[in-house]
Amino acid sequence: MSADVWFQRDIANLLLATYESKAQTLSMFGSNQETARYHAGIRDTISTLALAFGISPALVIPDVAAPQIESENWLVSEP
Repeated sequence: MSADVWFQRDIANLLLATYESKAQTLSMFGSNQETARYHAGIRDTISTLALAFGISPALVIPDVAAPQIESENWLVSEP
């Protein structure tokens, strides 16, 4: 059995690369309702994977608002 260890920054880089690859591919197809749904699905998937590994989605999805710290609570700013 392999004992590979993955660091969060390595996983974050993988997710960011996946997101950027999707963005490049979608730019070739223009903008319509189907591509918008595909984009939303990919964003949700990458966000879910990031959270599963304890990574803020804002680190791997550039168009997600970065978390802001206010006193002891984490608040995500809304666009």
